[in-house]
Amino acid sequence: LQAYSPRMQNYYLRLLNKGYDFLIVTSAGNASGLKFKESNKTESGFESSGVDKSATLPALYNNVFTLMSNDRMRDRIVVVGNAKREKGWFASSVTYKRNYDSCVGDRVDVMAPGTDIESTWDGEKSYKKISGTSMASPHVAGVAAMVWSINNGFTAAEVKQILTDAATI
Repeated sequence: LQAYSPRMQNYYLRLLNKGYDFLIVTSAGNASGLKFKESNKTESGFESSGVDKSATLPALYNNVFTLMSNDRMRDRIVVVGNAKREKGWFASSVTYKRNYDSCVGDRVDVMAPGTDIESTWDGEKSYKKISGTSMASPHVAGVAAMVWSINNGFTAAEVKQILTDAATI
């Protein structure tokens, strides 16, 4: 991933320099809660060796967007973690907390519902409840679109700021 990140970052910076503005909503990753061991069988050199719900992995290592370090780019990238609904005794007492498998760290900007989300499934013409940061990210992209629809004069950095300021977890 690190080899691709500078090239991707330079590409997007060229777009910004030409006057384009954009917001990228990306998932934080689902590798927290896994224990890893070294392996020569995988491209990364590591493979999962079980579940440890107390283990955490920074989102920094999830994808090329989370590796980008340029401030102009970071202002336009929203990294989304997976929040799980915690049911209370009353409807008014429902809360959300980070799901154990969601990657963490200062690179995660917001959390969104991503556990037991009903979605289409792998060409089977059916639906399935699945979980992960990829299920949480579309919620944030939708809210970003709604914010932009209120004022299409907002910059991507302003939309990201509104999203992060409004987030509660």
